[in-house]
Amino acid sequence: GRYPDGRPFVTGELIAGGSGAGPSSDGVDVIETDVTNCMNLPVEALEMDTPIRVHRLALRRDSGGPGVHRGGLGLVKEYEILEGEVTFTYRGERHFFAPQGANGGDPGAFAAAVITRASGEREVIPSKRMATLGVGDRVVIEAAGGGGNGPAREREAALVRADLADGKIGREQAEASYGLSAAADLS
Repeated sequence: GRYPDGRPFVTGELIAGGSGAGPSSDGVDVIETDVTNCMNLPVEALEMDTPIRVHRLALRRDSGGPGVHRGGLGLVKEYEILEGEVTFTYRGERHFFAPQGANGGDPGAFAAAVITRASGEREVIPSKRMATLGVGDRVVIEAAGGGGNGPAREREAALVRADLADGKIGREQAEASYGLSAAADLS
């Protein structure tokens, strides 16, 4: 993109997903498993250096594959263009093939990305795309979670309750995937 004075700016970011669960532990949330020696781009640094606002940065609830050991969670990040036009390049993975579970564990969530234009028009981004974004356009990126390991119904109830309390899973997943009933097990 360009600053209001015409100078160009470039920014890049690795959007990390969750790692797959191991045979004795949950997957790691929001970790870059393919590239090393890379850090996340702090929201404050991006907003101070570019005309881009980050409206949301959070763990993506229910993205880790259910299992005795749950897959790591991906993240969700929402950007808005504040000034000018920006050339946006997106290269994502796991949009069409979910991260598989192991030993009876369930797959992690697919990745997803959407552009919402200032007009309200929505454009689903396939795994690869270049687009021109304008003022008020927003991009939401949801990274895939890792696959679970082992049958979800065998996960310790205390761990499911902790995941629920931490916002890593919702009640629906606690009930449907892990078999805990709201009345008896989730209180």
